[in-house]
Amino acid sequence: SPTYDEIEKHLLISFLPFLAILPSFYSTINAHRSLEIFVLFFSFACLFFYLNAAIPSRAQILRAIFFLCLVAFAVDLYCIYQYFIGLSKLKSLLANTESMDPGFKSALLTRVSSGRVFGNFALPNSLAGFVCMMLPLQLFLAYSACSSSDPICAAEWRNSEVLLKRISQDPFIRFALILQVALGLVVLILTQSFGGWLCLLVSLAFLSRYWIKQQKISLLAVLLQWIVIAVPIGAWIFWVSKRRGFGLLNFSIYENPITLRWLNFKVALSIFRDFPWSGVGLENYGTINPVYQ
Repeated sequence: SPTYDEIEKHLLISFLPFLAILPSFYSTINAHRSLEIFVLFFSFACLFFYLNAAIPSRAQILRAIFFLCLVAFAVDLYCIYQYFIGLSKLKSLLANTESMDPGFKSALLTRVSSGRVFGNFALPNSLAGFVCMMLPLQLFLAYSACSSSDPICAAEWRNSEVLLKRISQDPFIRFALILQVALGLVVLILTQSFGGWLCLLVSLAFLSRYWIKQQKISLLAVLLQWIVIAVPIGAWIFWVSKRRGFGLLNFSIYENPITLRWLNFKVALSIFRDFPWSGVGLENYGTINPVYQ
Protein backbone atom coordinates (compact mmCIF):
# COMPACT_ATOMS: atom_id res chain seq x y z
CA SER A 1 0.00 0.00 0.00
CA PRO A 2 1.25 3.54 -0.73
CA THR A 3 2.80 5.59 2.07
CA TYR A 4 1.45 8.93 3.31
CA ASP A 5 4.08 10.83 1.32
CA GLU A 6 3.14 8.94 -1.85
CA ILE A 7 -0.55 9.66 -1.32
CA GLU A 8 0.25 13.34 -0.77
CA LYS A 9 2.25 13.41 -4.01
CA HIS A 10 -0.61 11.72 -5.91
CA LEU A 11 -3.09 14.24 -4.50
CA LEU A 12 -0.95 17.14 -5.71
CA ILE A 13 -0.46 15.62 -9.16
CA SER A 14 -4.18 14.83 -9.54
CA PHE A 15 -5.87 17.92 -8.09
CA LEU A 16 -3.39 20.78 -8.49
CA PRO A 17 -4.11 21.16 -12.24
CA PHE A 18 -7.84 20.93 -11.44
CA LEU A 19 -7.55 23.89 -9.04
CA ALA A 20 -6.41 26.06 -11.96
CA ILE A 21 -9.98 26.16 -13.32
CA LEU A 22 -11.48 27.54 -10.08
CA PRO A 23 -11.10 31.26 -11.04
CA SER A 24 -12.89 30.64 -14.32
CA PHE A 25 -15.61 28.65 -12.54
CA TYR A 26 -16.35 31.44 -10.02
CA SER A 27 -16.25 34.23 -12.65
CA THR A 28 -18.35 32.45 -15.26
CA ILE A 29 -20.94 34.21 -17.40
CA ASN A 30 -23.15 31.09 -17.29
CA ALA A 31 -23.03 29.22 -13.98
CA HIS A 32 -25.18 26.28 -15.11
CA ARG A 33 -22.94 25.31 -18.05
CA SER A 34 -19.78 25.82 -16.01
CA LEU A 35 -21.05 23.64 -13.16
CA GLU A 36 -21.47 20.65 -15.48
CA ILE A 37 -17.88 20.93 -16.73
CA PHE A 38 -16.58 21.55 -13.21
CA VAL A 39 -18.15 18.30 -11.97
CA LEU A 40 -16.84 16.44 -15.02
CA PHE A 41 -13.25 17.63 -14.46
CA PHE A 42 -13.52 16.87 -10.74
CA SER A 43 -14.55 13.29 -11.55
CA PHE A 44 -11.56 13.01 -13.91
CA ALA A 45 -9.25 14.26 -11.16
CA CYS A 46 -10.68 11.68 -8.73
CA LEU A 47 -10.26 8.91 -11.28
CA PHE A 48 -6.69 9.99 -12.01
CA PHE A 49 -5.91 10.01 -8.28
CA TYR A 50 -7.35 6.50 -7.87
CA LEU A 51 -5.36 5.13 -10.80
CA ASN A 52 -2.16 6.63 -9.37
CA ALA A 53 -2.72 5.64 -5.74
CA ALA A 54 -4.34 2.22 -6.17
CA ILE A 55 -1.70 0.94 -8.63
CA PRO A 56 -3.98 -1.50 -10.49
CA SER A 57 -2.53 -4.77 -11.72
CA ARG A 58 -1.72 -5.41 -15.36
CA ALA A 59 -4.70 -7.72 -15.62
CA GLN A 60 -7.04 -4.99 -14.32
CA ILE A 61 -5.60 -2.46 -16.77
CA LEU A 62 -6.04 -4.86 -19.69
CA ARG A 63 -9.63 -5.67 -18.64
CA ALA A 64 -10.40 -1.93 -18.50
CA ILE A 65 -8.91 -1.39 -21.97
CA PHE A 66 -10.88 -4.36 -23.28
CA PHE A 67 -14.13 -2.91 -21.87
CA LEU A 68 -13.41 0.56 -23.32
CA CYS A 69 -12.77 -0.96 -26.73
CA LEU A 70 -16.01 -2.93 -26.47
CA VAL A 71 -17.92 0.30 -25.82
CA ALA A 72 -16.14 1.99 -28.76
CA PHE A 73 -17.05 -0.97 -30.98
CA ALA A 74 -20.75 -0.55 -30.07
CA VAL A 75 -20.56 3.20 -30.76
CA ASP A 76 -18.92 2.59 -34.14
CA LEU A 77 -21.61 0.07 -35.09
CA TYR A 78 -24.36 2.54 -34.16
CA CYS A 79 -22.70 5.30 -36.19
CA ILE A 80 -22.48 3.00 -39.22
CA TYR A 81 -26.19 2.27 -38.83
CA GLN A 82 -26.95 5.99 -38.49
CA TYR A 83 -24.99 6.84 -41.63
CA PHE A 84 -26.38 4.18 -43.96
CA ILE A 85 -29.92 3.65 -42.57
CA GLY A 86 -30.84 6.21 -39.93
CA LEU A 87 -30.11 9.31 -42.05
CA SER A 88 -32.85 8.55 -44.60
CA LYS A 89 -35.38 8.09 -41.77
CA LEU A 90 -34.22 11.32 -40.11
CA LYS A 91 -34.44 13.25 -43.38
CA SER A 92 -37.98 11.95 -44.00
CA LEU A 93 -39.01 12.88 -40.45
CA LEU A 94 -37.66 16.44 -40.84
CA ALA A 95 -39.23 16.91 -44.28
CA ASN A 96 -42.68 15.96 -42.93
CA THR A 97 -42.46 18.15 -39.82
CA GLU A 98 -44.72 21.22 -40.04
CA SER A 99 -44.30 22.77 -36.59
CA MET A 100 -40.58 23.63 -36.94
CA ASP A 101 -39.20 27.06 -37.78
CA PRO A 102 -38.60 27.08 -41.58
CA GLY A 103 -35.07 28.52 -41.33
CA PHE A 104 -34.03 26.03 -38.65
CA LYS A 105 -35.66 23.19 -40.60
CA SER A 106 -33.76 24.15 -43.75
CA ALA A 107 -30.47 24.25 -41.83
CA LEU A 108 -31.11 20.81 -40.34
CA LEU A 109 -32.01 19.33 -43.73
CA THR A 110 -28.80 20.78 -45.21
CA ARG A 111 -26.78 19.21 -42.43
CA VAL A 112 -28.49 15.84 -42.82
CA SER A 113 -27.92 15.97 -46.58
CA SER A 114 -24.19 16.35 -45.95
CA GLY A 115 -24.18 12.87 -44.37
CA ARG A 116 -22.03 14.08 -41.47
CA VAL A 117 -24.60 13.28 -38.75
CA PHE A 118 -23.80 10.50 -36.28
CA GLY A 119 -26.19 9.55 -33.50
CA ASN A 120 -26.00 11.78 -30.45
CA PHE A 121 -22.66 13.40 -31.31
CA ALA A 122 -23.18 17.15 -31.59
CA LEU A 123 -20.51 17.45 -34.28
CA PRO A 124 -18.77 14.94 -36.57
CA ASN A 125 -15.49 16.23 -35.11
CA SER A 126 -16.63 15.04 -31.67
CA LEU A 127 -17.05 11.51 -33.02
CA ALA A 128 -13.71 11.76 -34.85
CA GLY A 129 -12.01 12.77 -31.59
CA PHE A 130 -13.55 9.80 -29.77
CA VAL A 131 -12.50 7.39 -32.54
CA CYS A 132 -8.94 8.79 -32.55
CA MET A 133 -8.62 8.28 -28.79
CA MET A 134 -9.85 4.69 -29.01
CA LEU A 135 -8.07 3.46 -32.15
CA PRO A 136 -4.59 3.20 -30.53
CA LEU A 137 -6.10 1.10 -27.72
CA GLN A 138 -7.95 -1.09 -30.21
CA LEU A 139 -4.78 -1.48 -32.25
CA PHE A 140 -2.90 -2.35 -29.05
CA LEU A 141 -5.36 -5.17 -28.26
CA ALA A 142 -5.42 -6.50 -31.82
CA TYR A 143 -1.63 -6.55 -32.04
CA SER A 144 -1.32 -8.19 -28.61
CA ALA A 145 -3.80 -10.91 -29.54
CA CYS A 146 -2.07 -11.69 -32.86
CA SER A 147 1.55 -11.50 -31.70
CA SER A 148 2.68 -14.32 -29.43
CA SER A 149 6.18 -12.82 -29.19
CA ASP A 150 5.00 -9.49 -27.81
CA PRO A 151 5.77 -8.86 -24.10
CA ILE A 152 2.09 -8.13 -23.52
CA CYS A 153 1.26 -11.73 -24.39
CA ALA A 154 3.91 -13.17 -22.10
CA ALA A 155 3.00 -15.72 -19.43
CA GLU A 156 2.55 -13.11 -16.70
CA TRP A 157 -0.32 -11.65 -18.73
CA ARG A 158 -1.90 -14.78 -20.21
CA ASN A 159 -1.92 -16.84 -17.03
CA SER A 160 -3.32 -14.10 -14.77
CA GLU A 161 -6.91 -14.24 -15.98
CA VAL A 162 -9.10 -16.49 -18.14
CA LEU A 163 -10.08 -13.42 -20.17
CA LEU A 164 -6.46 -12.71 -21.04
CA LYS A 165 -5.99 -16.31 -22.20
CA ARG A 166 -9.00 -16.04 -24.47
CA ILE A 167 -7.82 -12.75 -25.97
CA SER A 168 -4.61 -14.38 -27.19
CA GLN A 169 -5.99 -17.85 -27.98
CA ASP A 170 -9.56 -17.50 -29.30
CA PRO A 171 -9.58 -16.92 -33.12
CA PHE A 172 -13.05 -15.34 -32.96
CA ILE A 173 -11.87 -12.73 -30.45
CA ARG A 174 -8.79 -12.03 -32.57
CA PHE A 175 -11.04 -11.50 -35.59
CA ALA A 176 -13.34 -9.18 -33.58
CA LEU A 177 -10.36 -7.14 -32.37
CA ILE A 178 -9.08 -6.71 -35.94
CA LEU A 179 -12.63 -5.90 -37.13
CA GLN A 180 -13.05 -3.12 -34.57
CA VAL A 181 -9.85 -1.44 -35.79
CA ALA A 182 -11.12 -1.56 -39.39
CA LEU A 183 -14.56 -0.30 -38.32
CA GLY A 184 -13.02 2.61 -36.41
CA LEU A 185 -11.08 3.64 -39.54
CA VAL A 186 -14.27 3.45 -41.64
CA VAL A 187 -16.13 5.69 -39.16
CA LEU A 188 -13.22 8.16 -39.16
CA ILE A 189 -13.39 8.26 -42.97
CA LEU A 190 -17.15 8.90 -42.88
CA THR A 191 -16.75 11.86 -40.50
CA GLN A 192 -14.53 13.60 -43.10
CA SER A 193 -12.70 15.22 -40.20
CA PHE A 194 -9.32 16.77 -41.04
CA GLY A 195 -8.42 17.27 -37.38
CA GLY A 196 -9.37 13.67 -36.69
CA TRP A 197 -6.86 12.27 -39.17
CA LEU A 198 -4.16 14.63 -37.92
CA CYS A 199 -4.81 13.56 -34.30
CA LEU A 200 -4.74 9.90 -35.32
CA LEU A 201 -1.36 10.31 -37.01
CA VAL A 202 0.05 12.06 -33.93
CA SER A 203 -1.29 9.41 -31.53
CA LEU A 204 0.03 6.58 -33.72
CA ALA A 205 3.39 8.34 -33.87
CA PHE A 206 3.58 8.27 -30.06
CA LEU A 207 2.50 4.62 -30.06
CA SER A 208 5.13 3.80 -32.69
CA ARG A 209 7.82 5.52 -30.65
CA TYR A 210 7.04 3.24 -27.70
CA TRP A 211 6.91 0.17 -29.96
CA ILE A 212 10.23 1.07 -31.63
CA LYS A 213 11.86 1.44 -28.22
CA GLN A 214 10.50 -1.93 -27.06
CA GLN A 215 11.38 -3.84 -30.24
CA LYS A 216 14.72 -2.02 -30.87
CA ILE A 217 13.90 -1.43 -34.54
CA SER A 218 15.79 0.91 -36.87
CA LEU A 219 14.24 4.38 -36.81
CA LEU A 220 14.97 4.91 -40.52
CA ALA A 221 12.97 1.82 -41.53
CA VAL A 222 9.97 2.96 -39.51
CA LEU A 223 10.27 6.52 -40.87
CA LEU A 224 10.04 5.22 -44.44
CA GLN A 225 6.92 3.26 -43.54
CA TRP A 226 5.39 6.37 -41.97
CA ILE A 227 6.04 8.34 -45.16
CA VAL A 228 4.33 5.60 -47.18
CA ILE A 229 1.33 5.76 -44.83
CA ALA A 230 1.21 9.58 -44.64
CA VAL A 231 1.15 10.13 -48.43
CA PRO A 232 -2.21 8.37 -49.12
CA ILE A 233 -3.73 9.91 -45.98
CA GLY A 234 -2.61 13.38 -47.13
CA ALA A 235 -4.08 12.73 -50.58
CA TRP A 236 -7.31 11.57 -48.93
CA ILE A 237 -7.53 14.78 -46.87
CA PHE A 238 -7.11 16.95 -49.98
CA TRP A 239 -9.70 14.86 -51.85
CA VAL A 240 -12.20 15.23 -49.01
CA SER A 241 -11.74 19.01 -49.08
CA LYS A 242 -12.59 19.03 -52.80
CA ARG A 243 -15.61 16.84 -52.11
CA ARG A 244 -16.82 19.31 -49.50
CA GLY A 245 -16.48 22.14 -51.99
CA PHE A 246 -13.24 23.96 -51.21
CA GLY A 247 -9.48 23.72 -51.58
CA LEU A 248 -7.56 22.94 -48.42
CA LEU A 249 -4.97 25.59 -49.31
CA ASN A 250 -7.62 28.20 -50.19
CA PHE A 251 -7.69 30.18 -46.95
CA SER A 252 -10.31 32.65 -48.19
CA ILE A 253 -13.04 30.00 -47.93
CA TYR A 254 -14.82 30.11 -44.57
CA GLU A 255 -15.47 26.33 -44.52
CA ASN A 256 -11.74 25.61 -44.70
CA PRO A 257 -10.85 23.98 -41.35
CA ILE A 258 -7.51 25.83 -41.26
CA THR A 259 -9.34 29.16 -41.72
CA LEU A 260 -11.91 28.22 -39.09
CA ARG A 261 -9.21 27.41 -36.54
CA TRP A 262 -7.37 30.65 -37.30
CA LEU A 263 -10.61 32.59 -36.72
CA ASN A 264 -11.14 30.73 -33.45
CA PHE A 265 -7.62 31.64 -32.29
CA LYS A 266 -8.23 35.30 -33.11
CA VAL A 267 -11.56 35.29 -31.26
CA ALA A 268 -9.95 33.57 -28.26
CA LEU A 269 -7.23 36.23 -28.20
CA SER A 270 -9.87 38.99 -28.24
CA ILE A 271 -11.74 37.32 -25.39
CA PHE A 272 -8.49 36.95 -23.46
CA ARG A 273 -7.87 40.70 -23.76
CA ASP A 274 -11.25 41.38 -22.12
CA PHE A 275 -11.07 38.59 -19.53
CA PRO A 276 -7.33 38.09 -18.93
CA TRP A 277 -7.46 36.51 -15.46
CA SER A 278 -10.58 34.37 -15.19
CA GLY A 279 -11.88 33.93 -18.73
CA VAL A 280 -15.60 33.71 -19.53
CA GLY A 281 -16.15 30.48 -17.61
CA LEU A 282 -16.08 26.80 -18.45
CA GLU A 283 -18.08 25.75 -21.54
CA ASN A 284 -18.98 29.36 -22.46
CA TYR A 285 -16.65 29.95 -25.39
CA GLY A 286 -19.22 28.70 -27.91
CA THR A 287 -21.94 31.02 -26.65
CA ILE A 288 -19.79 34.17 -26.62
CA ASN A 289 -17.91 33.40 -29.86
CA PRO A 290 -20.61 34.88 -32.21
CA VAL A 291 -20.55 38.15 -30.26
CA TYR A 292 -16.84 38.59 -30.92
CA GLN A 293 -17.03 37.45 -34.52
